[in-house]
Amino acid sequence: MTEVDGTLILEHLTGIQDLLSRIETSLKALQGDMRGMKGHMASFMAAEAAQDLTIAPLAERVDRIE
Repeated sequence: MTEVDGTLILEHLTGIQDLLSRIETSLKALQGDMRGMKGHMASFMAAEAAQDLTIAPLAERVDRIE
C-alpha cells in the first residue's frame, strides 16, 4: 500500500469546506427568497378575501334583480 500525502488530503478537505460554505450561503439566500414569496402570497390571499367580501353583496343584489 502506498502512503497518502497529508497535504493532498488537506487540500481536498479545504476545497470541500469552501464548496460547503458556498452552498450554505446560497441556501440562506434561497430561504430568504422563500420567506419573501410566502409574505407576498399571504398578502395576495388577504387581498383576495377582502375583494370577495366586497363582491358578495353585489352578487346578491344582481341575483335579486335578475
